Amino acid sequence: MVRIIINSDDFGLSPMVNKSISQAFDKNLISSTTTLVNFDEGLKDAKRLINEDKIPRDSIGIHLNLTEGYPTNPQTADFKILCQDKKFHGRIRNKPIFVLDKKHKAAISLELESQIKKFIYEFGFKPSHIDGHHHIHTEWAIMDCVIKLAKKYKITKIRLTRNIGEGISLSKRIYKKILNSKLKLSGIITTNYFGDFEDLKNFRLKEGDILELMVHAIPSRFEDQIDDLDHQSLNEKVDDLMKFYQFEFINYSSL
Repeated sequence: MVRIIINSDDFGLSPMVNKSISQAFDKNLISSTTTLVNFDEGLKDAKRLINEDKIPRDSIGIHLNLTEGYPTNPQTADFKILCQDKKFHGRIRNKPIFVLDKKHKAAISLELESQIKKFIYEFGFKPSHIDGHHHIHTEWAIMDCVIKLAKKYKITKIRLTRNIGEGISLSKRIYKKILNSKLKLSGIITTNYFGDFEDLKNFRLKEGDILELMVHAIPSRFEDQIDDLDHQSLNEKVDDLMKFYQFEFINYSSL
């Protein structure tokens, strides 16, 4: 049997997104989510849903963010590598970041730590795992910061960089293999594979494999349905998955 995590990113982005994620959990379409903590209205609503037991606490990770919204540490806004007009500008993902000088590495570490602290303060528990908004945690120099913070706060699981699917060049495959190996050699617990439903089309899991699939649950035109961003019903995708595999639906706390 294979084990599969379906994680909906962006919990805490807005009450609308939160409602979609809550509905997806209720319909057993996802088993995990990761939280943005720097959107005040969305975070307040996320906290309400957790307190009302609408979202399973052991299924909630943190979605570290350096690309959208306002930073949680006021000092972060002074660094042009991250911010413009006090907001994240998102350009940090424009090109690979293999090395950071001490000043910028410290600034990024402080911002990411501030987000972890805010998650723990607001929710009252540690995140089940770590991943990154727009995959910022998969930049080599930023991953160093993330691993150190994970160990400091005893968070033992981190999302891999995508390692299945088409359209990955040879150089990127080599980079991804090295980065994923770095995670595991650092003592971090991971899945075997990470991608989305599209990546899974031409990939076959083996007995014992553990896979994370990323989705973004959003409201459809119909009140009682959840669509993925490609407008194909998430329910249909899960049904199709069940035709190919007998799998155990898990979250990161189960690893």
